[in-house]
Amino acid sequence: MTTSRQSAASSRRTVTAPRYVPWPIVAFILAPALVTTAADPDLWGHVRFGLDMLQQHTLPSIDPYSFTQDVPWVNHEWLSELIMGAAYRVGGSVGLSLLKGVLVAALLAFVLRAYAYAAPAAIGGAIVLLAAGTGRQIVTLRPQLWTLLGVAVMCRMFTADPRRWWLIGAPLLFVLWVNLHGGWIVGAGLLTVWTVFQLTRRDAPRGLIAAVAVLSALATLVNPYGWRMWTFLAGTVRMSRDIAEWHSLATVPIVARLPWVAAVAGVLVLATRKPRPPIDRMAMIGLLAYGAFRVERLSPLLVVATVVLMAPTVTTRWNPVPSFDRLTVAAARGVLIGVVLLATASAAAIANTSRCISIAGDWIPDRVAGVALAATRTQGRIVTYFDWGEYAIWHLAPRLRVSIDGRRETIYSDAARARQAALEAATPEGLAYLQRVDPDYVWLPASFTTLRDWLSTHGYRLDLQTDRSFVAARADQPVLPEPTAPANGCFPGP
Repeated sequence: MTTSRQSAASSRRTVTAPRYVPWPIVAFILAPALVTTAADPDLWGHVRFGLDMLQQHTLPSIDPYSFTQDVPWVNHEWLSELIMGAAYRVGGSVGLSLLKGVLVAALLAFVLRAYAYAAPAAIGGAIVLLAAGTGRQIVTLRPQLWTLLGVAVMCRMFTADPRRWWLIGAPLLFVLWVNLHGGWIVGAGLLTVWTVFQLTRRDAPRGLIAAVAVLSALATLVNPYGWRMWTFLAGTVRMSRDIAEWHSLATVPIVARLPWVAAVAGVLVLATRKPRPPIDRMAMIGLLAYGAFRVERLSPLLVVATVVLMAPTVTTRWNPVPSFDRLTVAAARGVLIGVVLLATASAAAIANTSRCISIAGDWIPDRVAGVALAATRTQGRIVTYFDWGEYAIWHLAPRLRVSIDGRRETIYSDAARARQAALEAATPEGLAYLQRVDPDYVWLPASFTTLRDWLSTHGYRLDLQTDRSFVAARADQPVLPEPTAPANGCFPGP
């Protein structure tokens, strides 16, 4: 009788439930989705250039992969590529998937930490807006992920009063950022706006604020190119670039505009009620909102900045709903067992999904043609399509050097890109340029019928044609072997 009473009493005893208990559960649920990765046209190049740096221990200025390079190679993403190369060398596609998962998880962690004391509805709204606004970016492994994370880190700093450690923290952030991705200039713009507004405050530690700004500016010179990094970005980062991601928000589908609308509308609503967000935070968001409207690629950065900068205001207005902080011993054991089982299932799902970085989308190269080209041992030049350039670099170069790839202004001048465009359009100037280049192979989309027909009457034979592309070989080149079906649709592919 006594034993049963003791057992019942023990089951009724309670233990303190740590406030952070739900977060591991959320993390285990989200983890498989965070490591699920899709290839983009530049992934092959990023990894290849990173592997080259690991092997050669240097940053090349002369590119071994393109025969049309006509400007010095300022690799403004060299550190991102070095990290990607290391991840691939260590773990292959799994290493890349895990790297992407870590970056996205860090971004999510910074956002959730900003809402640590907000009501569940506010936390949910922030996560939904973040997912909608950055979904297309976080599904791929690109250097832009570092900028998303950098903006989140910087905006978290701006939501607190200036601290002495910022004299080290902010410059260190820019030292890393300037070598990871060109998006550091967005961080520099935000820091400039913040500095101007902070210096107008009567009680502001002006010396500290000015020192942080100056040291951060000097930190951007800590890169392999020094001040030339500034001039490179000044000459290449402009709102008139002929890339889809750099077009105005007004030109994209309505669905793609919704995160911008939601972010701006949310800030306007918060600004009409007390307590209002600080003016400097609204100014930073206003700057990004204007930039994102002009250049759609900035829209994810607007969403990240809005979610983080508005967190203190949202938390003040929507306090957390009281929740249990005590659990019975039996319930605590049940929660622990559930978390362990969830962690096990999550690990199994991660192991499964991280093995394949899927190659999918309208842009993907014709991998049947890729297999055939990879089987030839010819050395020379190949004219190919912009979106397929870095895939070709991975599988064909340096044996076959490409005419164009995704690095654009990084190694190609405006004139070089114009010549490629004229060639693809089969204009008289483009055809004259093709004759001067005299490539060994031409691999282009099947829709370029005019150019295909011209090639067949000017010293080339059509060795391969599918519903997606054609390969024309110069008459003195060996015939391409019969292509075989690609084994799978996972990076790096055949």
